[in-house]
Amino acid sequence: MYNVADYLNKCVNSVLNTNLDPASFEIIFVDDESPDSSKEIASIIMRENPRYNFKLVSQKNKGLGGARNTGIDNASGNYLIFLDPDDFIVDTDLRKTIHEAHSNNLEILEFNALLISPEGKDLQKVKVKNHENVLSGVQYSNQYYCSGSACNKLYSLQFLNKYNLRFMEKVYGEDFEFNTRAFYHALRSKGCNKVVSAFLQSPNSITRNNDVSKKIKYLEDYVKILTNLQTYFSKLPALTLESNKYYHSRMALINTNSFILILKNRFSLNFAVQYRNRLASSNLLYIKRNTMVKKKNLLRMFLFSNKNMFVLAFKINSMLRGIKSTKGI
Repeated sequence: MYNVADYLNKCVNSVLNTNLDPASFEIIFVDDESPDSSKEIASIIMRENPRYNFKLVSQKNKGLGGARNTGIDNASGNYLIFLDPDDFIVDTDLRKTIHEAHSNNLEILEFNALLISPEGKDLQKVKVKNHENVLSGVQYSNQYYCSGSACNKLYSLQFLNKYNLRFMEKVYGEDFEFNTRAFYHALRSKGCNKVVSAFLQSPNSITRNNDVSKKIKYLEDYVKILTNLQTYFSKLPALTLESNKYYHSRMALINTNSFILILKNRFSLNFAVQYRNRLASSNLLYIKRNTMVKKKNLLRMFLFSNKNMFVLAFKINSMLRGIKSTKGI
């Protein structure tokens, strides 16, 4: 919880209105040193719903990743869902969803989610391909691709603790980094073609606001994420061909996303080339490998993998937008 007082009641009520027995689950509030009344509202919700199991944990600010880690550390159930306070559950038959995870002894179950506008309109769906077979996380991602979000998945708590899977703190894009490690270790994962959650698409979110400093932080955090994953995977046993494909496709997607962010936000050609050279000099440029996202893979192939095409793409982008290095760092 951080500045989410306006959303807490809707979020929590969406969970209480499912068909789960009150004794069968817990809700953990993590107060990440929120300056608003989130903690007080959470306390009121707890008092007004004595039949349910609540925990309220307060901590010094650690960001979204650090708050989720605190949630994992304080959880006592078999499975957990990460639910941001401005999101909510739409699956009233949540018992069936959890049963699917239990009956298949899954470590990760991925499900569909709706993207909702501030006006309450459905924008699009985070789609998951339904399949009957239980697959390893690497097989699942290589065949179907797992979304970057940590909020459209059900995770086994025992699995997360077994591999000490925790989020990077105070970085943007922590979900993707976390899932890259999680799906590598998962031996039993599955997709469920069922909408479980809805995610509010706020215009002030990290990816949709116009704050240049936040875009630069995102690009810096991409470097941190690439570095962290590279170090992590270098310490693992020799990768199989399938695992190697998985690892490189995930790293290539981070590279592609960073260049798309630079392109969309009108950074100068000089900035783009310097950023690319920085990745290359640090052995963090994985742009030669395929990603599992078709549209982004086309951009990677035609615009980003070849340096000459990369430069041309940013020159054309500048000409079309009629800019003069408005963000030419």
